[in-house]
Order: sequence, then C-alpha cells, then structure tokens
Amino acid sequence: MSHHFLAYYHFFFLLSFSYSFLLCCVCSLDVVFCKATPKEVALARQLILKEKMNPLSITQAHLLIAKRGEEHVEPGNGNEDNFFLGFGQIRPLTDHFSELASLYVLPQFRRQGIGMAIIQELLARHDGKYQSSHGDAVAIENTTPPRVCLLTIRPTMPLYEKCGFTEVEDISTMPAVLQFEYQAGSVISKILSNKIVCMERKPRTEI
Repeated sequence: MSHHFLAYYHFFFLLSFSYSFLLCCVCSLDVVFCKATPKEVALARQLILKEKMNPLSITQAHLLIAKRGEEHVEPGNGNEDNFFLGFGQIRPLTDHFSELASLYVLPQFRRQGIGMAIIQELLARHDGKYQSSHGDAVAIENTTPPRVCLLTIRPTMPLYEKCGFTEVEDISTMPAVLQFEYQAGSVISKILSNKIVCMERKPRTEI
C-alpha cells in the first residue's frame, strides 16, 4: 500500500470518527487502562483497518487499551474481549515530536466520554515520563521533552483545546511525516469542506 493511500485512509478515518468523538466530553463509565497484549494489538489493527486507517503504525510498546473497570478481567481468562472499550497511542515521530494517534472507541461505547478519557490518560502517562518528584517538567538525559502533535478536522478542535492543544500556524515546523499526511489530507478536506488541522501541545517547560 502506497504512502499516498495510507495518508488518504488516515484522513477518512479522522472525518468519519471525529464527529462522534467530539461529543465525548465527560466519561460516564468506570474505565481502567492497561498496556496492550499481543492479542489486543492484533484486534486494534483489525479495527483500524476496517476504518480505512493505517494499522502498521500501531505497536505494542505504545498502544494503551481502555476497558470497563467494574468488570475488568486479567488477560488470559478467555473473555477479556467483552470488556474492551477502545484504545489510543502516543508514538514518537522524532526526538522532539510525538504524535497522538490511532484513537478508537467501539461504536456501541461512543458519546460516553471514553475518547476524552483515553486522551487524558495518554497525556498523563506521557507527561509522567518527564516529571520530577515535585511534579515539574524536567529533561531526560539532557533532552527537551517532546511536543505532542496530531491531525484532526476543524470541528473537533474544541475537544483538543481542552487538553492544551493549539493550532499549528506553520506546518513546516512539524515533522516531515506529519507534513506529508497533512498535505494529502488537505486535498480531500477541500472536497468535503472540512479543513484538516494540525495541532500541538507544547511541553510544560515552554508553557
């Protein structure tokens, strides 16, 4: 599959999923989060592929799984799929940028705040890697904590703004892979009248 196809698939996923996702502001379920098992990674890739999004970017190292907390079961009991709600990941793009991506909530659990809960948990875990014991943002091995960026469509911007994201005015400041996806998505967005937007959340040391 070509890079152009993957970029177009990525944008179509943003368009089809983000409208439902936008309405998820307050989570109404008890949700727990855990690292993905190999079985859950395979399931996530299948679900993403059905949404015409690139499944190859999903990795076990970065994928976070959301499950129903009140009925959570440990992997290996044979029925853990019944408690699966959704997933997401923050994956590194360069030494200075990471991408919030691969967000997905099962259709029957959308509009219940699970998407927002996944975003908040991902960001909290990401920030936790760069915080001192006093809660201040610090550099790890003398490096600047990476900025978190994402691609979305304009109607969903308020959701991400609540999480500290702002629109990127100059796309050339973003990593090359994100610029490519932005340009490919922009072609389709003009046809569908939904402008694609690049957003970023700067590390706390820059806020």
